Amino acid sequence: MGAYDDRFGSILIGSWLSSMLYALVVTQVYQYFRLFPTDAMYRKGLVLSTLFFCTVALVADYANVYMPTVTFWGNAEKVNIQYWPVPLFVTTSTFVGVLVNSFLIHRFYSLSKNLCTSIFLSLLMILGFAGSFMVAITLQQFSLYTSRDKAKTAALVWTVSTALTDIGIAGALIWQLLSMKSSFKETQSRIRRLIIQTVQTGCTTSVVSIITLVSYLIKNDSNIPTACNFVIAPLYALTLLSNFNLRQRADPVSGSGRSTSEGNTVRMDGIHVHRTAVVTVDANKTGTEHQQYHNSSKDTKVPDF
Repeated sequence: MGAYDDRFGSILIGSWLSSMLYALVVTQVYQYFRLFPTDAMYRKGLVLSTLFFCTVALVADYANVYMPTVTFWGNAEKVNIQYWPVPLFVTTSTFVGVLVNSFLIHRFYSLSKNLCTSIFLSLLMILGFAGSFMVAITLQQFSLYTSRDKAKTAALVWTVSTALTDIGIAGALIWQLLSMKSSFKETQSRIRRLIIQTVQTGCTTSVVSIITLVSYLIKNDSNIPTACNFVIAPLYALTLLSNFNLRQRADPVSGSGRSTSEGNTVRMDGIHVHRTAVVTVDANKTGTEHQQYHNSSKDTKVPDF
């Protein structure tokens, strides 16, 4: 029975880890809708779509473990076949990554206006999704566990492109945030927090993608890359939700949290405007003194990730 440790034990452990991460995803989704009820509909739709595909991927993970270890246990021929859950979790987990990375690439473009880098990252993301789709089709056509080599080329395209996309997005965002300067201590502190957040969330999916790639290159007949792929979808979802939930909380009165004022400083979702008054006295006016007031402002825009 120890011969099945690699094949079934790895995906069983992967399903446990995926379940724990999924519980965190559900908690973060609840927190998002509680804290930001007035968010734009596209953000709410993105969160719900991500949760839906994470749920489908988790069900596929469970089915992929259940069928060989329960339904067909003891049937040597049946347990060597990869059934419908395998292509399903491959495509759904990758689609979660596409949703999250599309949002992050859009954020990067909105922040930097760097069209070339944004297009390059988008092409890498699309290439990774195409590779995962080809893996799913190949596994559906050649369902024997021993026929996994037929999907090797597509699997390499998928894993390499995914790892490069995650690393590229995290690196581009960090580089752009490092280039931002502000004379406001609070804004500069917020930029530093965003850099730390980008490193933490971006490196998580990047590291898992690299582990998946390395484990596949070392032993492509193992189920360890499959187990790694089990956790990638909830990790992507947590990346998205952490970007949303770490924003400034909504104002308890208006619910929007869009604008607050403190003395001469106005804060609007990361835009800090400091007002100063300059008084000019014109003594040349006969019998009167003319006073001219001029308002000047500085602003530094920090995006809400």
